[in-house]
Amino acid sequence: MKETRSSSFLTAEALKTSSSGVSRRPELTSTSKWVDPDDEELRISIASDKRLRKLRKTQDEDIIAGNEYEQRLRNQFEAINPVPQWANKSRKKRRRDEMEDDDKLLSRVEKIINTNTSDAILPSTRHTLEKGIIDIERLRDGNQVSKTEGDIKAVMFHPSPSVSVMLSAGGDRRLKLFTVDGKTNPLLQTVHIPSLPIGSAVFHPSGSTVLLTGPRPFFFRYDLQSGVCSKSPRGLWGTFTSKVDDGEHSLEISAFSPAGDVLAVAGRQGRIYLVDWKSGSPQVIASFKMNTPVKSFSELLVMSSRVKKDQLRLVHLPSLSVFSNWPTFNSPLGRINTSAFSPNSEYLAIGNTGGRVLLYGLHHYWNK
Repeated sequence: MKETRSSSFLTAEALKTSSSGVSRRPELTSTSKWVDPDDEELRISIASDKRLRKLRKTQDEDIIAGNEYEQRLRNQFEAINPVPQWANKSRKKRRRDEMEDDDKLLSRVEKIINTNTSDAILPSTRHTLEKGIIDIERLRDGNQVSKTEGDIKAVMFHPSPSVSVMLSAGGDRRLKLFTVDGKTNPLLQTVHIPSLPIGSAVFHPSGSTVLLTGPRPFFFRYDLQSGVCSKSPRGLWGTFTSKVDDGEHSLEISAFSPAGDVLAVAGRQGRIYLVDWKSGSPQVIASFKMNTPVKSFSELLVMSSRVKKDQLRLVHLPSLSVFSNWPTFNSPLGRINTSAFSPNSEYLAIGNTGGRVLLYGLHHYWNK
């Protein structure tokens, strides 16, 4: 299996390309390249919201500036996701001095937060969602700091409620990871894969890797901890061809089982292929025809279409009725490709053909 290693989340080395067709362009630096002048004026209370109290340095700390708030979110993410091994290797001499302080800070924050993983920010007990009217708020775009050039093909939240991270992938063949807070949504990392027109990007249920697929018989896996993006040595059907002519063996429509040991891949005419994912060498183990509808046991369902602009509805599943107050005629949804709820339904992300990831907050699921 071919591997490509990236530089640290906190470095800004030049774009690299490996023999496996993966190029890496880290976006996050100790001093962000994208600067919003409003961040310095923004004031955020981290004591009034239970989800943000872990960001305090002292018990009585409350109001902080927007840029300081963004930095603390970055530090928290990297502490929860251990520093990649390659980040601790020796760097070039010309970068060693400027990165030394960042590495020490990252190590200290990692120790502090990892000792309190049992106290991760979790949503409080909530009441049943009522039908009719939904309390929803438009937030800053999830990818406003780094918009995709082309369609948004995939958007998904990290499966762990304690890790506020969202991925997006699109027509520019780039996977991007963002910290989601609804205020600044800073960019964490960018992975460029020139050889794969990305059609789907999904977190493994363990939250440790991202599966990247498209109209090709091969796939890529990005490891969040090691920072390695690996290409499969061959397709699941034993082919090395670069394209899928009939669409039957494309991996674009796929989903993991809850345990993450089986990957289901949708083919043509309702055929489903089951892939053994726990063996370390994924291969098709069974297939069958899908003739029954898929059931959902959540409170919310989102339906959308890209045929016309602004075609989206939120469904209250217990009553099988749509919410009447949203979206409105003024909701700038565009032509929608994909959408996703966060693990606790606190956020709804909507990816459109304009390269934007619209972000909305569902107040019913927020901590009070």
